[in-house]
Amino acid sequence: MLDFDGTILETETPDYRSWQDTFESFGVHLDPALWASYVGGGSGSFDVLSHLAELSERAFDRDDVRSRRRRRYLEMVEAEPLRPGVLAVIESAERLGLKLGVASSATRKWVVEHLKRRGLMGRFGAVWCGNDVSAVKPDPEVYLAVTEELGVEPRSALAIEDSARGVASAKSAGLYCVAAPNPITAGMDLSRADAVYPSLDGVSLEAIIASLDPL
Repeated sequence: MLDFDGTILETETPDYRSWQDTFESFGVHLDPALWASYVGGGSGSFDVLSHLAELSERAFDRDDVRSRRRRRYLEMVEAEPLRPGVLAVIESAERLGLKLGVASSATRKWVVEHLKRRGLMGRFGAVWCGNDVSAVKPDPEVYLAVTEELGVEPRSALAIEDSARGVASAKSAGLYCVAAPNPITAGMDLSRADAVYPSLDGVSLEAIIASLDPL
């Protein structure tokens, strides 16, 4: 099973960059390490507008700033291809007869719309998102929900993640987990993962499985 943001589609870098552009327009800087510390935990875990107000010491129309930033973010995400190697992993899983699922802390609307737009929705037997569960990553609930719907034991499942929170969620649920970080999450401690790849590009699913204990 795969995480969505930053794993299937590179949404993490556009998210940070669009906010950083916003902060710079106010003459302040959004610390990438601070931002990265919240990645993978779902929307609402970091009050970025309050942080902007604190740093800039300026009053502003929050709805206007949020709206303009959002438009820029969506433009950037739309221009992003699938992350390297992701489609090959999906195709390999289908060829091997493995069940596929998505486990995300993002909202269902966000994940499903992008999966449909990229022609991927029908390739996953289960899609569980942040508003489908009572607690988001690093809580294991979303991974447990996906494995239950797919009818597989967690100990027989493999998760592909990009963030420390995502890895923690998968491992706490009892899954094998490999990490393929993006530029935003590359500096995170991903040591709980069973393996870490700089990218999935050129890495076959068969090789990933073979490198782990027997699934």
